[in-house]
Amino acid sequence: MISDDLQFIFLISISVSIAHNLEEYIARHYEIDVASKLISKYLKISVPQGTHHLFQIIFWILLAIFFLIFVDKWPLWFMPVFGTIYIFEMHHFLKSFTSWKYSPGLITAFFFPVVGFFFWKALINSF
Repeated sequence: MISDDLQFIFLISISVSIAHNLEEYIARHYEIDVASKLISKYLKISVPQGTHHLFQIIFWILLAIFFLIFVDKWPLWFMPVFGTIYIFEMHHFLKSFTSWKYSPGLITAFFFPVVGFFFWKALINSF
């Protein structure tokens, strides 16, 4: 069973992720995002922007709906899968550090290690 602390941190992370996606949208992250370019090329879509936004919108809406419907039935093993997002978002720091420039999404990416720390702490305590 997922603890109340873990559920609360999960809801906070959804809010942080929405803010992060808005920052990426405003800063045009899709223009430099390798994954968006790769997916749009694979799907034969000429606009990486559309691919990036479509993926983000669908992913977070489905995740929120899944959370609201199945929150009491979620297996605990799913949470580490979600927790990898906190690790993946470190790429904003790496891009900024290697180029000494602002990487779109960097400002809100500072919240991910903090939320991720409490998420993983609550997750480990759940076992």
